[in-house]
Amino acid sequence: MYQLLVFVHILAAVVWIGGVVFIPLVLMPATRGMPQRAEVITAAGRRFRVVGWAALALGVATGLAIAYLRGVPRLLLTGELWESSWGRLFVAKVLLVGAMIALSLTHDLLLVAAGRTMRRKDASGEAVARAARYRRLSSIAAQAMGLVALAVLAVAVLLVRGLP
Repeated sequence: MYQLLVFVHILAAVVWIGGVVFIPLVLMPATRGMPQRAEVITAAGRRFRVVGWAALALGVATGLAIAYLRGVPRLLLTGELWESSWGRLFVAKVLLVGAMIALSLTHDLLLVAAGRTMRRKDASGEAVARAARYRRLSSIAAQAMGLVALAVLAVAVLLVRGLP
């Protein structure tokens, strides 16, 4: 059972991080200059939102199950979690995952939605400028999310392989 949970956990991480890295490093540059760029990126973003959030939820669920099987609740209750480098790395991973989720929520529910709403309301210069600001903020949030996702991956490797 444990190995299956780890397999699904890693698969979920691959899907999440793969999408988070693919969009800015491959899709955005590949569509630069295309007349239908906004539509392609919007369609890809909507599709990845479904797949990505499912992968993230699966990753969190399997991560909680793995932590339980590894005895993290007992380590937390006894205070032993804070006494080992593994425990401190585990807490760092949990905090990074929390930051990644917060950035994802901010990106998907606030910035992208607000930018889309501004473009629809009217075509005034002010609305267009605000929509452009939201797109820039959305891009910054997505880049930060990608960096945090890579940090989660790095900490996960340290958890499994130990500190050098």
